[in-house]
Amino acid sequence: MTHFLGKHKLKAFVPAHLTEITGVIRYVPKDLSNEDIYKSITCDAEVISVKRFMRKVDGKLTPLGTIAVTFTATALPQHAYIQMFRYPVHIYIPPLLQCYKCLKFNHSAKVCLGSQICSSCSGQHSYKCDVEKIVCINCQGGHLAISRDCPVKQQKMEEKKNKYLKQNRSYATVVSIPAMPDPRAFPNLKPVKTVDTDINKVPYNAEQILNNELIINALVKSLVMLGNDKNSTPITNKRIKDILLSNLIP
Repeated sequence: MTHFLGKHKLKAFVPAHLTEITGVIRYVPKDLSNEDIYKSITCDAEVISVKRFMRKVDGKLTPLGTIAVTFTATALPQHAYIQMFRYPVHIYIPPLLQCYKCLKFNHSAKVCLGSQICSSCSGQHSYKCDVEKIVCINCQGGHLAISRDCPVKQQKMEEKKNKYLKQNRSYATVVSIPAMPDPRAFPNLKPVKTVDTDINKVPYNAEQILNNELIINALVKSLVMLGNDKNSTPITNKRIKDILLSNLIP
């Protein structure tokens, strides 16, 4: 095989999209550089690259709390650790590609074989025209062809989102969904009586708590978990206490 490839000046390779997958992690501290994150991140898959999303504000690039992480894997890991804190990994859905020549979707102007279309009036010329009536080439609506309000563009974005959700759904997510238990398989349990103890009446010293690294780390970790939680469960005092205790008790 190697001799055949060399003889015909061919090169065999595995496409990156078959061996690599990109996910996003949110609420990452903005003061961490890409290099800092790359050195500290750990998960069930090998990390190839880390890139923070940026936004231009007043002409300057400002870091966001979201990063893109590329893994050597065919399915996303469920979570990753960055400097001891656990973050869920979400599916990365790239922006919808729209050609700025013909204004159609899913290809760029560099490879476009279509005619130049005006994004304002749908005529066969550049966008620099003085037109009174704006017409979208894709839906014939009264907006620019590059507008996010275009129903055709919204449909294409939704199709792309569903495609990535279907393709990149992790195997771990699929196998981790347990079957609903049958209520008849469990006996009726008697209510448990609560006993009031003096443990809640022990006075505390605020300075001692602030100087306790274990407690501070548990508080920060609990805040990160609450921030990353996408469930509709209301944030109550009991829920905060349960999460904090789970982070305090090894």
